[in-house]
Amino acid sequence: VRIAFCGVWKSIIKHDIPELKESCLQLGVEDYELFAIMVTGRTLQTHRKMFFSAALTRQDVLAVKDTFFSRMDDVINILHILPSSMILVFRNMNLLRYINRELGTPVNRFSIMAKTAIQGYHHGNINQPRTLRGRMSAWVEIKSYGFLIWWWSVKLWYASKVLQVLFYFGKAPEGIENLATLART
Repeated sequence: VRIAFCGVWKSIIKHDIPELKESCLQLGVEDYELFAIMVTGRTLQTHRKMFFSAALTRQDVLAVKDTFFSRMDDVINILHILPSSMILVFRNMNLLRYINRELGTPVNRFSIMAKTAIQGYHHGNINQPRTLRGRMSAWVEIKSYGFLIWWWSVKLWYASKVLQVLFYFGKAPEGIENLATLART
């Protein structure tokens, strides 16, 4: 279960849909798009865009909310299909998100979860060769994912600083107050 969940995160970062489907099927989930939203709180289109623009748009936030509300029965079915240990993982992820938001702590949960999942995938995957070449390949992949996540974090930090400056000078676009809060969580 752990390796499959790590594979979900890995494929989301790489935007590898076939690998995402396979990892979701290992968990018993057929609706990989909805599961990706459940895991990250972002649509697959947003996952792809996040490496090119740091902030979620209002349309992105509304798309996630609309998906959840319109497909609540599917969400509940997925939760019933998942192993019970995954329910605890989702519960803890939501609890951490809530605590992070309430404390106003600028922790990038997405980056931390992604890094941990990629490392867990390589450390626990028994199908991966244990040769020097296999270990080097895993090391290179971990570092390349780490760079992608770091680059995304830099862009998110930059976008948040730009928002702070715009708010300070009163030039922030209308309706962006909620997005600034979401960017910090």
